[in-house]
Amino acid sequence: MPEVGPEHIVIMGGGLGGLATALALKHAGYTLTIVERDPAPPQIDPSEAFDAWKRPGVPQLRHTHIFLARLQSILRKHHPEFLAELESAGVMRGSMDQLLSDQLAASYAPEPGDEDLLHIWGRRATFEYMLRRYVQRLGHVTFIHEATIEKLLLERDAGRLKVRGIEIHSARGTEQLEADVVVDCTGRRSKTIDWLRERGVAVRTERIASECGYYCRHFVQTSKDPEPPRRHTGATLDYLVFGIFFAERNTFSIAITCPEVEERLLSRLKRPDGFAEICRQIPALERWVSRAEPISRVLGGADLANQWQHFPKAHADQVLGFFPVGDSYLQTNPIYGRGCSSAFVQAHALAEVLVATADAHERSQRYHRAVWTLLRPYFGFCVSADRVFLSRAKQARGEHIAWLDRVLSKIFEAAFLPAIEESGWVAREWLKAQQMAELSSPFRALQMLAYMALRWPIRALSGARRLVPPVGPARTQMLEACLPSEPPAGASRAP
Repeated sequence: MPEVGPEHIVIMGGGLGGLATALALKHAGYTLTIVERDPAPPQIDPSEAFDAWKRPGVPQLRHTHIFLARLQSILRKHHPEFLAELESAGVMRGSMDQLLSDQLAASYAPEPGDEDLLHIWGRRATFEYMLRRYVQRLGHVTFIHEATIEKLLLERDAGRLKVRGIEIHSARGTEQLEADVVVDCTGRRSKTIDWLRERGVAVRTERIASECGYYCRHFVQTSKDPEPPRRHTGATLDYLVFGIFFAERNTFSIAITCPEVEERLLSRLKRPDGFAEICRQIPALERWVSRAEPISRVLGGADLANQWQHFPKAHADQVLGFFPVGDSYLQTNPIYGRGCSSAFVQAHALAEVLVATADAHERSQRYHRAVWTLLRPYFGFCVSADRVFLSRAKQARGEHIAWLDRVLSKIFEAAFLPAIEESGWVAREWLKAQQMAELSSPFRALQMLAYMALRWPIRALSGARRLVPPVGPARTQMLEACLPSEPPAGASRAP
């Protein structure tokens, strides 16, 4: 019998999802072709990527990003040489003292597992450029640039639909790329779901709107004075959430989120002068903005949602040889920073499945089951966090909220927040959920609930009060400070 060569895998899209998939498969023995619609990146220093790399196919390239601890752990355990390259370019890991309360940070002692709770600070453009350069050095990966994907090549295999490749169009014309496996990393605007539905595949879209928008802007520090501690740099004012995200070469970005119904605030945030004024009203932001200057325009995002594409599970209805990775499979509200880390988790889950079995049916079953197990809890976390944020924002506007939301809000303030500020192990459990780290057992979660339930009445009976200085103005004060008043009827408006 003729010798069978290595499987050929075609990856649709050369963004973070596609590059993460190639990285995860670096030792698997497959040949990979990555099809990307943008031109090849220029040969530049990684520090120049934010300004010089043109990526029209990735509109969010210059938006605020954070690479959560789950991604950092994957790199540290499986790709330490790439992590070392990132760090040599100034991309850095966070530290526990940046994540804990003042009380816990003062007495912090390292514990096993703390290294898996640390995120990575860096700009998306720098991270992706370095990953692209690293993957390009892998001998089994070929890139096809400036090519559009026209359709999936489909056939029936024992009654089930099988993807056997893709058709692309480039300067060379139209051509077909045959593949044993096709991985869709084309993002939230992927066309593959529609193409599959046209062939009768019942893909169900679960979409829960987040009902909020965000704006962000990048800065570089210009002050020669020692920088402030990188702590207490994010919080909620109920009607508004803010955060500072540090990056390489003394840069940082600020992201501000508020509900879609706050049209006046959002209209001010998208203007440079309005964004600057809102930052000035929040002491934690003013401390950093006053020592820096902007290096980007104000960038925004809307129509945010938590979305999951549910592929058929029944044996006869499965799509074989096709695997979505990244936003083409599932998305969460980007204000929680889970997109990049989620793509890496999916990519490594796919690599494990492909190596474990060559059976197309088993691969499909195992991959979708693994993604559900690994990421569904964090998807639910984002849905719940959206609900809490919108509820508290509604309350800040003086509107009525449901009794259950009022109870949950009270528990959040009186039991949950004090617990993560005073208890190291509760704080670590919370960080696991925030940073997408591997969660503890359900028994540990019950222990945490019991601790909060016990400490709440003890704290109340002792008369202890959680004294927290206000992190910013109330909503009415913010509106008065940042929004110009309407001129009297008939008065002329300033130009």
